[in-house]
Amino acid sequence: MINKDKIKGFVIGVTSAAVIMSSAAFAQNIEKVLTAVYNNIRICVNGTEITPVDALGNTVEPFIIDGTTYLPVRAVAEALGENVDWDGDTNTVYIGERAAETGAFTPDAGLLSLFKNETLATAGGTQLKGALYNYVIKSNCAGGVLKNYSENYSETGNLQSMTIGGVPAAKALSDSASSQFEQIYALSAAANADGTAKESETKVNDEWSVFRNGFSDNEYAALLEDFSTTDEALQSFIKGMALANIYADKLYEKEYSKEYTDDELYKAYNESYVHVKHILVDSEQAAKDIIAKLRKKADFDELMKNYNTDFGEPEEGYTFTKGDMVKEFEDAAFSLKDGAYTTEPIKSAYGYHIIIRLPIDKDTVLGDSDSIKRNIAGNIYNNTLREIFEKYSISYTAKYNEYTSTIK
Repeated sequence: MINKDKIKGFVIGVTSAAVIMSSAAFAQNIEKVLTAVYNNIRICVNGTEITPVDALGNTVEPFIIDGTTYLPVRAVAEALGENVDWDGDTNTVYIGERAAETGAFTPDAGLLSLFKNETLATAGGTQLKGALYNYVIKSNCAGGVLKNYSENYSETGNLQSMTIGGVPAAKALSDSASSQFEQIYALSAAANADGTAKESETKVNDEWSVFRNGFSDNEYAALLEDFSTTDEALQSFIKGMALANIYADKLYEKEYSKEYTDDELYKAYNESYVHVKHILVDSEQAAKDIIAKLRKKADFDELMKNYNTDFGEPEEGYTFTKGDMVKEFEDAAFSLKDGAYTTEPIKSAYGYHIIIRLPIDKDTVLGDSDSIKRNIAGNIYNNTLREIFEKYSISYTAKYNEYTSTIK
């Protein structure tokens, strides 16, 4: 069963990532040895499976690194009807038209400046002023993100009349910036709480120096003026990103360097993953009838063959971790003990489920221990990040709504 909400989230996530990371000012050449995991990952676009190929027509396979799934951008973009181009001089992937071909929209500098020193939100104890939002939003307009993602882009329009995902561009760009700020400053707050910030002070200041030294004094003054921002905001942003990355790397290394005995590995996997089969039907009464048959010792597999409408379910069922399935299905699966089934129908957007939890085979886990270790580490790492983001989540002032409804 594919979690369609997660597929939608992926598409939105791609859009958001492009919106908040389009500025080339922060690009760095970093080398890191990574381990890729290939799990025969399939890609479906609007319900149709595609076979991804590169520019030469060679098949390319998606892979997972550190719990994140990487998809071939050319294949996915072209399946969505977008052209893909590579600029080797600037190391830039262009999806759709290049901004230079159509020009770039410039927001009203006067309106942006009105909010330059206003606190629009707080994340991780850091006040996020308009100057910070101005810089990211104007960077995205200059970088062509607004052009690529707005349904009704026009150089003569404005951030209130143009939309992204049906939302006024001013709010869409601001909300995307907020998501980035929340993560940066949440991780920074966690780094301050455990002493990592103090240990990393030199590295963080070095990152700022690299950025600042890329401009002459006159160029830097022009940057602040052109982007309606301040030195304080840029220092906060650059240093915040540097510290967030350092802290995330620390969390990553902590989980991926752990060693397990066989018993510890099997236990950890059982805590993170669940193995289930389920029967999906259209009505609550049909689900209740199947549960009644189970109470009379009917065979679950036979009932699956006769009644299941999830035709994509593997014969062995599903093995998954939290966040992989719709919440109702996931919560019910993790609440069961091995061998137990749900005694009441579980309703989700797909219909009604009867779920049985099955043991996870120890030999299977230990037979692929390296891959399992990476999966467990990635799961723990991602859960830790989510907990940090929730603990230090962003909160908005009344000025935020004024900002998103005023800037053009």
